[in-house]
Amino acid sequence: MNEKDTLMFSVAQIARALCVSRQAVHKKLSSVMPDGAIIKNGQQVNAWSFEKLPVDLRMMLTREADWQHYRNPETLLNMPPKVWQPVTPLKDIPGNLIQKAKNLQQAMRPVLDKMNDPVMSAEALELLGLAEYKKAFGFDISARHWRRIFQRTIRRDDGAEEWGRLEIYLDEKLPGKAPAETMQAVCTCPDLQAVTAMVAGFKDPKNPTAQEKALIWTRAFEYLESAVIGGMKEKAVKRALYDHLLNNVPCLAKNIPTMKRLFNRKFSTWSTGQKSLGDIEDQRQAKYRPERLKISEEDRQKILARTMICGGRESQAWRELVNENALSAELMTHYLRLSIYQSKSYVPRKVRDLVTTDVKILQRHIHGPHNAKVSGAYIERDWTGFSSGDWFQGDDTTLPVYFWEDNHPKNPTRGQFLAMIDCRSTFILAFVLISDKSYNGRDVRNLITKTHDKYGLPRAGFYFEHGSWQSAIVKGDEISWAQTQTGLGGQPYNLRFIHAREARAKVIERVFGSLQNYMEREMGYAGRDERHDKYERVQKQLQQVRSSRVNPSECFLHRDEWVHRLEEICNIYNHERQDGKILQGRSPWEAYQEFYGNEPLRKMDSSSRYLLANYRLPVKVRPNGISFRFGKEKFTYKNEITGRLIGRELIAWFSPEEPEILSVTDMAEELPFTVERAPEIPAMGATEEEMDWAQAQNAAHNSYGKRLFRTISHDFPPEFQSKMCKPGISDPEKEHLGELMQEQRDEATVKMQKRQKEEDKLGVLASRSRVALSPLATRRKIQGEALPELEKFLNEPDPVEQNISGVQK
Repeated sequence: MNEKDTLMFSVAQIARALCVSRQAVHKKLSSVMPDGAIIKNGQQVNAWSFEKLPVDLRMMLTREADWQHYRNPETLLNMPPKVWQPVTPLKDIPGNLIQKAKNLQQAMRPVLDKMNDPVMSAEALELLGLAEYKKAFGFDISARHWRRIFQRTIRRDDGAEEWGRLEIYLDEKLPGKAPAETMQAVCTCPDLQAVTAMVAGFKDPKNPTAQEKALIWTRAFEYLESAVIGGMKEKAVKRALYDHLLNNVPCLAKNIPTMKRLFNRKFSTWSTGQKSLGDIEDQRQAKYRPERLKISEEDRQKILARTMICGGRESQAWRELVNENALSAELMTHYLRLSIYQSKSYVPRKVRDLVTTDVKILQRHIHGPHNAKVSGAYIERDWTGFSSGDWFQGDDTTLPVYFWEDNHPKNPTRGQFLAMIDCRSTFILAFVLISDKSYNGRDVRNLITKTHDKYGLPRAGFYFEHGSWQSAIVKGDEISWAQTQTGLGGQPYNLRFIHAREARAKVIERVFGSLQNYMEREMGYAGRDERHDKYERVQKQLQQVRSSRVNPSECFLHRDEWVHRLEEICNIYNHERQDGKILQGRSPWEAYQEFYGNEPLRKMDSSSRYLLANYRLPVKVRPNGISFRFGKEKFTYKNEITGRLIGRELIAWFSPEEPEILSVTDMAEELPFTVERAPEIPAMGATEEEMDWAQAQNAAHNSYGKRLFRTISHDFPPEFQSKMCKPGISDPEKEHLGELMQEQRDEATVKMQKRQKEEDKLGVLASRSRVALSPLATRRKIQGEALPELEKFLNEPDPVEQNISGVQK
């Protein structure tokens, strides 16, 4: 090798100096032209001078030379590879181990030859190695064990790439020379086994740690002192200890001379020192090991902050900070030598371990305090402390199934699903399906009413959602929840209204999840998270229906069909076994009966039901009558009685079930009377008939028809039904008022029904007479008298036609 060759270095030399693969060095030098060529192992290979190497390679070589105590990087690169030799000479190794090494050589050569092939991936290389190993030995090994053998072979070769040397394929454990003849002094030293008795308790007895080795030496030295004090000769005891330690803990020394030298040196240090483990513990590893880098708090905060900005992606954050040179010089210099290993997503393990836990904690807070609270600690609830019927819970959800209805066939909707369940048994009591995208206080109140009519009032109270059922729905209707609870919170009912603050506190959320498990097979199923699930077939069907290319009945269920199917699904859930914490193997139907208790639920009689079905609204009679808003809809009531009470403050008892009739009392809740609703008419430009027709349109275009209420059929045994509810109960002080209000409502309803029959009859006469008549025009008295006469006139034969027919005959 001439002087020029010593100034240029091949890829193999650089890879051996850095202890990395040649493939990794090739990748670094792919954009650097070689300075020439040198002869290695009889072949001409490309070579680079140290000055032409990339900056990061030069820095890593300089750092590696400092660590290994070489004068400069060039000296490190020019060092010949260390030829590994086994402890036992090859000629002294048994034949079976030699054959095993030959088999391993045969299995590893195809892999080693292709190790530096840039086309060959690491996974493919490993699969090839496993296949060759099975071919050579006849059995499989794990990928982890194969990688261990592969790395051992590379390490023993030390970059020389002399794959023909049989020594590098030998086993780790090789038999040594026969041990020297046991010295006679052993038999004269009793209890030698006590010196090494603790070795069996080590985690790895064959490879004890430095501290465990120091403990063995200490026990041996203590035994030596004790034996000498007891009158034994020091040399004889030492010879016995040499032999005993070498036979029982061979990892301490290779042979007797080495054991003797180590023993005497350590004993001298131990006896002149404090006779502690620290005096004889091997300090070489700590002395020559590079000092571990401590990442500063400033760097940690930078990495953590950038990780949160990157959405919790630690690899992206580390990559950006390194590219921006935003971290401390000490940290950058320390990890720069590892850049040769980096993939795009590489992050040093120490850095990742330092920030991963904090990233997971902060990700809960980055979305806001509510998300952090919901994702954090929560209260475990005990569901055994009350009975079925004590608490009812209501909530809403948007079901994942589209349906259509007659008045809007081109706009399938998912609507709103309101349900009421029993908290102890999770038994579904009733539900309401609303076609609109939102619902209001009337729907909530009517759901409570329907549940009461079938099952009664809960013993303790209602458990509702905190947000929607308290604020957005009830208060949004300009009617406070306190007014909604009027009459139910006092005697004799004493019901409580509690609002859950977290979804975890609502057992009904689990019920909704169970119901949706049955819906994935239904027509129009769009997924529980439609925006992300993206069922393309359903989205295409929606587009076709909205553009009138497909009849909605071909793709979606009609509203009536969907309500019927919901009843079936609710009944399936009620009768299906649940293995959770609450029911523990019972069905909701069984649990409702088993946990019902001895006290039946209460039902209101007809004289007190107005407290449940009505809103109590303080109103003032204006010149236009009694007016108020319920949600976004305005209601106006007026008749001759309200005309006499203009300016008076009264109490209106508004029933969402019967909004056409309003019961009114004075402020003392006495002197009740009823008044019908006055519909609105167009403001300008309408004839009398057009105004009547507009009134009919308003009556037809009300939202009440969009509500379909269902009460789940329970099918409980007769003996259980007999104890479910008490007879109707009432408040004695308000019983007379309720009865009087009900009588007035019944009387007003009879009048409305009679009037409706007359209007229907006149409508039929108008149809027969081929007269276009608006529905509200039939209320006029003159129309009622004229239509029968008109029909009679039209049915009489025409005299002119009779004469013409006579002439023709």
